[in-house]
Amino acid sequence: KLSTQLQHRLLLSIIVFQLIPYDKHCAGAGLYLQSSNEQRSTQCTYLQQGHNYLSDANTLYINFYSRTPTVRGGFWIIYEGLH
Repeated sequence: KLSTQLQHRLLLSIIVFQLIPYDKHCAGAGLYLQSSNEQRSTQCTYLQQGHNYLSDANTLYINFYSRTPTVRGGFWIIYEGLH
């Protein structure tokens, strides 16, 4: 769980995000993001460097999951609070 001050939002910036092998349904591995009941996202397999995710609240839940021992790669994400 990431959080920042009230009236702020969180910006995630992708440095590296690559989960292999390719799985368009995110069944093997993925990254689940949720900042409110209205804003949910599941990212899997590959995101371009520079991709950003802006929360709609001051709290963001992040859950990395892996259901297979053959997942390779990984992710590197930085975040900051924005007013």
